[in-house]
Amino acid sequence: MKLFGEFLIEKGLITESDLLASVIEQINSTPNLAGVIYKDNLIDQPSLLKALKYQVKSGKSFKQACVDLGFWSKTIGSQVERAIENVRLPLGQLLIEKKLLTTEQLTQSLQEYVAESHSKKEKEETALPLDKKDMETLSHIWNEKLYQSLLKCIAENQSEKFHSYLKSLYGLFEIFDMKTSKEICKGLEKTQDLSQCREPLEKLWALRNDTITSGGARAA
Repeated sequence: MKLFGEFLIEKGLITESDLLASVIEQINSTPNLAGVIYKDNLIDQPSLLKALKYQVKSGKSFKQACVDLGFWSKTIGSQVERAIENVRLPLGQLLIEKKLLTTEQLTQSLQEYVAESHSKKEKEETALPLDKKDMETLSHIWNEKLYQSLLKCIAENQSEKFHSYLKSLYGLFEIFDMKTSKEICKGLEKTQDLSQCREPLEKLWALRNDTITSGGARAA
């Protein structure tokens, strides 16, 4: 299955150079593995230091060093992946910031991309939970970075930017038939006084996290 960036190139919306520059920027915004583990205290400091020393001596990756020393587990792997996803800049957000795509183009492209990725049966059976690819798409776009950007818009009363972000989010929720999230998002879109938006936005973020941790239930 093609990646979203490849899909955008096929549609003629961006070039390979655009994609490469955005992906490099995305990589540069991603914290390293050891840094995430240290920050979130996922491995105790003496073990972390031992793993770093072993990595240097063996020439292996940090993850493999942790595996070899018995410090790695599936739980740690999941926590690290979640932490990285929450701070990694979404590709769509980068493309909008670089003025390579408009919010409308991104939303429409996401709809077409997801529709192409699902069979007709899957699209009709809306009660089915989100699969792994769906959840990756959801967490990749609706992440900590975007949530903090929305909070910043509220704090600085940036109404136009706030509602632009919401429009993209609503399109995402519509794609995945996330009824409750759509209702909250629709209410936020109608609210002109941003000081009234913080509480429903926090609820929207909590629903997102519940969806990810519950394995993709569509109730959100």
